[in-house]
Amino acid sequence: MIETIKLFGIGIVIGIANVIPGVSGGTLAVSFNVYDRLIAVITPNVKKIISQWKFWLPLGAGVVAGVLCFAKLVSWLFTAHPVPTRCFFIGIIVGSLPLIYRKTFEPPVSKKPKTSVAIAAVTTFCLMIFMALVRPEETGAAFTQVSPALFLFLILVGAVAAVAMIIPGISGSFLLLALGAYQGILAAVSSVTGILLKSGAYSGAGEFLARLRLPFLVLAPVAIGIAIGLFCGAALVRFLMKRFPRETYAAILGLIAGSVFVIFPRGESANFPIIAAAIVCFLGGGILSFCFSRQSK
Repeated sequence: MIETIKLFGIGIVIGIANVIPGVSGGTLAVSFNVYDRLIAVITPNVKKIISQWKFWLPLGAGVVAGVLCFAKLVSWLFTAHPVPTRCFFIGIIVGSLPLIYRKTFEPPVSKKPKTSVAIAAVTTFCLMIFMALVRPEETGAAFTQVSPALFLFLILVGAVAAVAMIIPGISGSFLLLALGAYQGILAAVSSVTGILLKSGAYSGAGEFLARLRLPFLVLAPVAIGIAIGLFCGAALVRFLMKRFPRETYAAILGLIAGSVFVIFPRGESANFPIIAAAIVCFLGGGILSFCFSRQSK
């Protein structure tokens, strides 16, 4: 029961992260030491998926709860209190670095790392610095109708975002923002939440379903794309971890370390109370992540 509750809580945090531009759900999966198990369970092998239901069911339920129930709250926190909120996520990331370092350089390993390991870490670190420098501003608007072209575009967007969610350090929401689909998809999610909360206020099932029609038409192709991206992305990561384990973990180490610069607050006013709150949030996130990352089987 405790393990189930813990997985549900981790899922909530990962779900929240996946709707915030610049914050990577894959990074937090690594931080909480569930990344390897998550990649292993995303497979076409139905028997393996069923056998691992005690892991993915509470985790997946937490992700859905995080997206539907807490996305608005955390989005508000990022707007109203950006510095402490960003520092909390930075703390989670920093707290996970010792775990990734051990996975990259665990024995047996020579005193000097392979050149390929160093190149992988430096390359991905530089990639994250580049993403931090070109971080886009929020653009776009809610979708008012779904054409066949938009339907196909949303499938592609969902697939790209899902692959990004699997790769630690790269934010799926960041790519949605860059592709101009972030606000439209987030508005559809918010609409579904609002409609479900007010379901008793409608005259009947017809009105209820009519209100759900547009957000469903927006989110259905995104869900199809996410399913495609998850299976393809997970297969790629499993292949890389099997053939090039140290280089893959080194690349993840570079992505996660560099993601700090993507999330780092820029251009925000800060006084003593804000700085104090930021330090507390940073330490809280770091301790939380470090404790979870040490609980490996």
